[in-house]
Amino acid sequence: MNTFIAGQHYFENNLKRIMEGGKECEVSFDRLCALTRINILAGLCSAEHGWLGASFSCVELLAAIFTRYVKTPLISLDKRDSLVISKGHAVLTQYALLSGMGAFPVERMQDYKSLNGLPGHCDRSVPGVDTDSGSLGLGLSKGIGISLMHHANGTSHRCFVLIGDGELQEGQLFEAFLTLKRHGLTGCIPIIDRNGLQSDSATADIKDSDDWAAVFRGIGLDVISFDGHRCSEIFSALDAAYNATRPTVLIANTIKGGGSSYTAMSRATARRKGIWHGRIPDGGEYLEITGELVKGAGNSALMADFKAWKENSKNDIRKRAHSRDTSREMHVPGESRHDHQKEANIAAPTAQTVVPNSERSDISATVVISTGEGFTRALESLVNRFPGFVVLNADLEKSCRLSGFAAANPGRFFEVGISEQDMASIANGIGLAGGVGIVNTYASFYKRCVDQVFSCAAEGVPAIFAGHYAGLDYFTDGKSHQSLNDVAIMRAVPGLDVFEPLSPDDADVLLETLLERMFFDLKAGRRSRPAYVRLHRTPASYPAFMPEPIGQGGPRIFPARSPKMDKSRGMICAVSPHGLEIALDGQQRLAAEGFDMDVAGFSAYVAPPDSFIRQLECSSIVVSIESHLTTGGLADILGASCARPILRMGAKELSGSVRTLADSYSRHGFNVGTLCAIVREKVG
Repeated sequence: MNTFIAGQHYFENNLKRIMEGGKECEVSFDRLCALTRINILAGLCSAEHGWLGASFSCVELLAAIFTRYVKTPLISLDKRDSLVISKGHAVLTQYALLSGMGAFPVERMQDYKSLNGLPGHCDRSVPGVDTDSGSLGLGLSKGIGISLMHHANGTSHRCFVLIGDGELQEGQLFEAFLTLKRHGLTGCIPIIDRNGLQSDSATADIKDSDDWAAVFRGIGLDVISFDGHRCSEIFSALDAAYNATRPTVLIANTIKGGGSSYTAMSRATARRKGIWHGRIPDGGEYLEITGELVKGAGNSALMADFKAWKENSKNDIRKRAHSRDTSREMHVPGESRHDHQKEANIAAPTAQTVVPNSERSDISATVVISTGEGFTRALESLVNRFPGFVVLNADLEKSCRLSGFAAANPGRFFEVGISEQDMASIANGIGLAGGVGIVNTYASFYKRCVDQVFSCAAEGVPAIFAGHYAGLDYFTDGKSHQSLNDVAIMRAVPGLDVFEPLSPDDADVLLETLLERMFFDLKAGRRSRPAYVRLHRTPASYPAFMPEPIGQGGPRIFPARSPKMDKSRGMICAVSPHGLEIALDGQQRLAAEGFDMDVAGFSAYVAPPDSFIRQLECSSIVVSIESHLTTGGLADILGASCARPILRMGAKELSGSVRTLADSYSRHGFNVGTLCAIVREKVG
């Protein structure tokens, strides 16, 4: 979408007046905040992805910090005050202010989340950003570390840490608050962005305290509460905390989406009805919101620029105003489910051969739903058959497509909030009491609770850990959210089974198979093996002859067209829906060039049967494809079982945000072109 940018020269005069103080300070501050929101909106709408509500909520807070304390963000952190944004999805506010201060061109805002553009979350590669942000709850501990070093070096610099109120559900923060009190670190100043909402719901509807000020005072910290959108109150609170003799927590009462009458959301917003968490304005809405903000910036030249921009962009605006791309908006899954014959025994993997179809001409004949949605649909259909399972979620209900299940089964759905460690151990307790907890969060966030998963496996307690949004096809939000090493981590947990369904039907079958086995174990009074199920958000394309799913997780064999079996025949081993898609496409293209390649599709991370290993040993080349780093996953399993070298194709490194799936795959060479090049080089 074509967007309007407020030039850096519009920021300059306002910044100067604010830093100088005086009677014009408050007016200039409000204008600076309007300019900041204009450019935040430009970044969001250029990317057609991001978090408007969280970014608008903290504009005044960050504007005050940058204009009063962090005035020179490009010099070394050990020589100045600093800022840690723990709620990293609000990073566009930081980017907008830094670019307005001249840290980098404001035009870069329009490259937000593009390949080699501004990352989706806080990242030190951007000039003026002091630290990356990871999953929620990490920032205060980083701020304490920075303050400890300032104290050790005899400097009085302060570190401000911006924390979301929903983020207070993360347990690490309370360890940090106690550390702050114990060491009397006045140099670390936590600021709670208290807008009363998280994602699309009130924090009170998820998990909240009745009185956070009382909680912090109970720890032994001083507390100052204030209006987080009023200039005078913000500066007064910041100054008081800056000069305090005891550690002080600032509670800024804010409005999610604040600063625009169109996007401001009440704390009384009904459950799941907060639309401006991740929604992107359409063309008409964008014009209305930006027009309101331009007026608030109080500059006639800016108004003229905006008017001229509207005239030049009217065709694009008209198109955007009448068509919304909903492909990136979360939705509630339907209730339909295919009925398949189930396999109950998952202990011993076997190979299943698919007879080649002489009529196949397009390996992308059928487009299906994602494995994540297939898993969720299975939950909905199995709820009556298995009354003993409970679904747990960590504030990602819509992303994990659990809203339908939650609405239909409120007694079987538990929203735990932003608390992955808590959630994993709750599942452990459910298993001890005779049930099965089905845990749902992003695959990346399981790094926070590996010890809790380990405990569950060590006890032999049944539980299912569903890792949503795994692999390279989750490309918009960067290295803090993209999970490329979860298989390696989970495979290192003794007693844990690890699966990655190849299709939505695979996910369906796997879930039923796991539940059958786990409830059988419970009934028999014996130990059980918990499971990690790696799920993808993006559908893949499958051939029309895709076989019925099997529960064992052993490889499916897609033979080469040629019936001959000789040393020139190779093997492509693929895991993940998208890896299989690439493998089958490559098989067809390579056949046209005279290379005969069998394809094996894996859905379980277990050693393959001996018969398959013998086939690998006879292959001229063995290539593994996985939507994961090339260590710790399928290639390592094959390499441990087979004497032949395994050529690895997968993620090259942890990477930043991109706007398209094609850009993500191109960055890592995760495509059929790379596969064919590997085979040509080694066999040709």
